Amino acid sequence: MFSINIVGDIVFPSYMDLENYKIDHIKQYLPPKSINIGNLEAPILYSLKTINKERLQRKKIIMYSQRESISFLKKLSINVLTLANNHIFDFGYEGFNQTTENLNNNNNNNIKWFGAGKNFMSSIKPLVIEKNNIRISFIGIGWSIIESVNSKKNKYGGPSINHNYLSFISHLKKKIDFLIVYFHWGYEHERFPLPYHI
Repeated sequence: MFSINIVGDIVFPSYMDLENYKIDHIKQYLPPKSINIGNLEAPILYSLKTINKERLQRKKIIMYSQRESISFLKKLSINVLTLANNHIFDFGYEGFNQTTENLNNNNNNNIKWFGAGKNFMSSIKPLVIEKNNIRISFIGIGWSIIESVNSKKNKYGGPSINHNYLSFISHLKKKIDFLIVYFHWGYEHERFPLPYHI
């Protein structure tokens, strides 16, 4: 028996003292043997020095997480991340590439991810996890109106909500037991979805 637990946006800025941050009150909700999903709302960078600042996306707010974030995520038992959001490409494709290199590192192979890629097909590629003989698939979809980088046929980014995914989802559901579509949308501090998102 296992559970699927979903949390919201995750960012670990450089000023946050992860070493001394108390997490016992959080860990009780994220059993290690469960599937625990979060939205990685900012790229995980080796160092800002390695980023070509001329290629930074022009935005009012840019965010990044410190490299130590990965060990902290493992302490929290977060083992799946969606990258389909409006900040994962704040440092361009280079920042995204650093993030996925960090997540794909052999020492961190228990943290899987989905929801972004070098083109549309790679960004919508489902993450499939098999647990207790149950196949569960995850896809991430983001909003296009809040400075998101949306993937296209030959352009990196995340899948946009503006596409019609019905045939894709219908085909995918034939191969799995359960499908979870993780959406990232909406304005700050709004408690309810916009009417055209329902």
